[in-house]
Amino acid sequence: MGEEARTDPFVSWMEIHGSVHLYQRDAVLWEQGAFFDSVYLLRRGRVCLVVKDRREHTSIMRIVEPGELFGLTCLNAQRRKSAPTRAEAALPSEVVSVRCEDCVQFLRDSPDAALSLISNLSERLAYAEDRAHVLVNHNAEDRVCALLEQLIARFGKSSRSKPGYAWTHFTHEQIAELAGLTRSHVTVIMSRLRSKGIVEYDRSTPLLVNLEALGKMRTA
Repeated sequence: MGEEARTDPFVSWMEIHGSVHLYQRDAVLWEQGAFFDSVYLLRRGRVCLVVKDRREHTSIMRIVEPGELFGLTCLNAQRRKSAPTRAEAALPSEVVSVRCEDCVQFLRDSPDAALSLISNLSERLAYAEDRAHVLVNHNAEDRVCALLEQLIARFGKSSRSKPGYAWTHFTHEQIAELAGLTRSHVTVIMSRLRSKGIVEYDRSTPLLVNLEALGKMRTA
């Protein structure tokens, strides 16, 4: 866990007072529409917050990384009655949970922790707005390119062997769920982007993104 998470008073309190849970890959922490009453901290692994429409199509609304809080909507009494998302483990994960009532009482007694949580909520709001900037692109190729920019900014690593490139581990299926598109549509778009020299990929290597080419594509 990063330095910021270790010094965050709310996170530190959760580490001390929370219950620890282990989840295997694809395990569901809560279902969309279900009652849920805890705040969660991801220690290791990865959790996806997913929404499902009436046709059972799923879209990933947020990817939770180690050190991040999630489930904060339960602090709103109305939202607590019906979870807006389904939470599922994308990797084997270790999670700390604390009941909402205990969190609220602690926040009342600790102004520093309350301010820290407000900052965290502000970051979550900014992330939601970034997601909106992806989804407002009506052209599917533009939407995928906007998403690739977001994924590289948050999860990407600079390539040592190819200067000007960054890599990340996201499959076509995951990109489709994040972009709100079908997997087949994303595969066609990614093939088109590969022919333009914007991405490189195959089954045995991470997704490589040509940052300069992607930038030109986004500003064209």
